Amino acid sequence: MDRSIRPAVTIGSVTAEPLGPPTGVDERALRETSSGRDEPDWLVAQRVDALRSLPEHSLPSWWQSESVGTVDLVGVPAGVSRRWGADLPQIVDPASPSGPAGAAAQEDAELAFYSQLEQLSQRGVVFCDLATAVAVHPELVRPHLGKQIPGKEDWAGALAVALWSGGTFLYVPAGVAIDRPLQSYARVRSESPDQFERTLIVVEEGAAVHYLEGCASPVYSTDRVRGAVVEIVVGSSAQVAYTTVQNWSSNVTEVTRTAATVHSRGRLNWTAGNIGARRSERRLTCHLSGDGAIGVARTVSYAGAGQVQKTDVEMIHAATRTHAETISRSVADTDGRVDHKDRITADGIPTESDSRVDGECLALADKASVNHTAAEDVRSVDHPGSDPKIGAGESAVIDEDKRFYLMSRGLSRQQATALLVNGFINPVIETLPTEYAVEWARLIELQIEGAIG
Repeated sequence: MDRSIRPAVTIGSVTAEPLGPPTGVDERALRETSSGRDEPDWLVAQRVDALRSLPEHSLPSWWQSESVGTVDLVGVPAGVSRRWGADLPQIVDPASPSGPAGAAAQEDAELAFYSQLEQLSQRGVVFCDLATAVAVHPELVRPHLGKQIPGKEDWAGALAVALWSGGTFLYVPAGVAIDRPLQSYARVRSESPDQFERTLIVVEEGAAVHYLEGCASPVYSTDRVRGAVVEIVVGSSAQVAYTTVQNWSSNVTEVTRTAATVHSRGRLNWTAGNIGARRSERRLTCHLSGDGAIGVARTVSYAGAGQVQKTDVEMIHAATRTHAETISRSVADTDGRVDHKDRITADGIPTESDSRVDGECLALADKASVNHTAAEDVRSVDHPGSDPKIGAGESAVIDEDKRFYLMSRGLSRQQATALLVNGFINPVIETLPTEYAVEWARLIELQIEGAIG
């Protein structure tokens, strides 16, 4: 079996036809587009099933109220791949001695840059765009794609599963530990149609990897929608860290669905940073399906003027001796709004399992809205100790005494505020690689400089 890494070779062969607005996406056009891309029947069936489920789901109220309207939900043309070259951000430079083990960049849902260290492919690692993986490695993709997010549960998942045209596939065989991160970078550059992506990560027994995803875009006059579905399979005794940092422009609406299954003694560390987009809605569902499985979710969200950041995290105990932990830090400024929800549930009778929820909120302005809620439906879960730390997160306003003290030492009001905010979110960003942590701190500073007059 050839599991070597290959650049995309099939996605540039045809041009996709428009699929129309959400109320009129045409199944015939979808089938013709998939046929033109030589997609296998099982993948076409997934797309069609998701498309047919759309009438069962109503669009959210904000779709109309926030002027998203009838966006052009088209299959992004599978045109010629573009190379960014020097235009690639430095954070995705695998040639650097401290750079990632491999990197992939996508522009407008098309593969634009690809690189991986040769020794990874020699060890059986597959890291490429999803379209290529479907064509070259179907035996690795088919058993897992759509098993956790079939695309029928809600409108966001259905749209992404039906219309995706970009995405990443990562496969790490049993026993392979990758000591440097693998990175992917997505960017919206043109005012072309809306973007739907799909990511599948499969890490076999005893393997280990850290996958980093970054995304950004310039500001355009046309509103954009970015939808994505991410599926993660963590094998027995495997270690997977998944980090995503979102910095879309203010005219992008992002909706992401992530689902993970963690097998016996496996561990998932999921970290999400949200600072951009007019509206961002992320949902993580983590199934702790094997004995001793561990799931840890860390999130930090910042909402400035006119922004809405929503994150839902659900941890499901489905085996014995499982551990679920969520840590969130939410910050809102001006009239921004952050809503974070944690839910701990049980499937079956998981004994000797425990949960911990740690959520804190910080408001920087009177009109800012920031909220954390937590719910537990795990009557059969045993919590060691007397404090399972389940409940609503603490909410606070910025400490004026501390800000005054910092300003008395020569810092400007903006600098003092940024220092306090970065200290507040440190329990999350301290877990990031150094370059990401530094970049995140700088993004906070830039946001605050723009928000404080």
